[in-house]
Amino acid sequence: MGLITTIGDEDTCCWHVGSVITLKSIDGDSVIRIFRYVWKSNNVSEIVELRPNFFLINPTFAGVKAMILKRRPWVVHDDLFSIEAYNQEWCADEYDFTHMVNWTRSSSYL
Repeated sequence: MGLITTIGDEDTCCWHVGSVITLKSIDGDSVIRIFRYVWKSNNVSEIVELRPNFFLINPTFAGVKAMILKRRPWVVHDDLFSIEAYNQEWCADEYDFTHMVNWTRSSSYL
């Protein structure tokens, strides 16, 4: 059973799930406040911490979903925030946040 049933039946095509990649305890409310600010509150209608360090994110439209995915990886409290498209067939334990794309830039000095 998918995650949305805990919130209500909505169109889930734009939803995301995310997790902070860390072993330390995090303040879920601060993560929500940070991303509401970064993504602009009018671009995200809902961010919910479903369990410790596991978030459900509802962008207001598909363009915001694309922006969030395109600009990843995101960083919060000096830790990476892994984000994936929501799959309504999966439960929370089926998401794998152990693999993510991460771009680095290096300069060579002669």
